[in-house]
Amino acid sequence: MNAALRLAVTAFAIISTPALAADWHVIDGDTIVVDQERIRIADLDAPETHRSHCPAEREAGIRAQDALAQILASRTWAIDPVGTDRYGRTLAIVWLSDAPERRSVAAEMTAERVALPWIGRTRDWCALLASGGL
Repeated sequence: MNAALRLAVTAFAIISTPALAADWHVIDGDTIVVDQERIRIADLDAPETHRSHCPAEREAGIRAQDALAQILASRTWAIDPVGTDRYGRTLAIVWLSDAPERRSVAAEMTAERVALPWIGRTRDWCALLASGGL
């Protein structure tokens, strides 16, 4: 099956999946697994937990991971696949479908100050956190 068809089939299978009806778990502050499909949340950059470069980044990464798990466990959400990332993961916007206005998980995580918008490259989280950022 070619990659585009596989993505389309995957998108059909998981789009608009309520959190309570799907088998899901959080990998880190910007990556989840839904029904065995690894999904990188689009437009979101969270500090690393597994490959952190300093203790402050790891602590911030754990806070982001916990916040994402809490948001997804307590809300109804839908997945809108938009492509794949350089590691072959599904890249998707995760929408909070119970929000009064259309709001993404990325916007929610950014508003909670546990992650930042994706800028197209990895941040130096250690320097950012040392300077009082996030």
